[in-house]
Amino acid sequence: MHDVKLLDAILDRVVMESPSVEALQNLSADAGYKGVPAWNAVVSHNYQPHFKQRREDARLKRSEPGYKARRWVVERTHS
Repeated sequence: MHDVKLLDAILDRVVMESPSVEALQNLSADAGYKGVPAWNAVVSHNYQPHFKQRREDARLKRSEPGYKARRWVVERTHS
């Protein structure tokens, strides 16, 4: 089963409260999470979604000096 199918359940079980209930938190994910169900799950949990393909990050790294790709801790660890 792909993680995107469990996204809503995972976001329901976040164990740490965000610093401010009113401020949107950012949530970065790869293109596998693009789509209406994932977008709705992220927005309904008060996160600002950032779904990018690796091509976009590669292009921005070339065109913007100092640009750093946004990656989940797990993705960085596995890299």
